[in-house]
Amino acid sequence: MVLGIIGLAIAVFGMCPYLTLGEFIAFGLSLTAWILGRRDLTAINQGEMDPKGKDMTQVGWICGIIGTCLSAVIVTCAFGVIVFYIVMIAVVASGK
Repeated sequence: MVLGIIGLAIAVFGMCPYLTLGEFIAFGLSLTAWILGRRDLTAINQGEMDPKGKDMTQVGWICGIIGTCLSAVIVTCAFGVIVFYIVMIAVVASGK
C-alpha cells in the first residue's frame, strides 16, 4: 500500500510542463505496487495469505494502477512537448 500511495503522490505533485526525474520514480514505484498488489491479492484469494490485509492490499494495488497510468501519461506528454519544440525550432531554422 505504501508504494502505491507514494508513487501516486509523486506522480500528482510532480506534474509540471517539463519532464522530471520524479515522474520516472513515480512510475517505478507505482508499477511495483501494481505488480506486488496483484500478486498478493491472488495469493489471498487462493488462501495462501492472511485475508485480513486484503483491503489495504487492494488500496495499494489501485493506487499503483492510477499512479502508473498517470505517470505514463505525463511522461508521454512531456516527450510530445519536447518533440514539438524540436520540430518548431527546425521549421524556424529552415526559414519556411
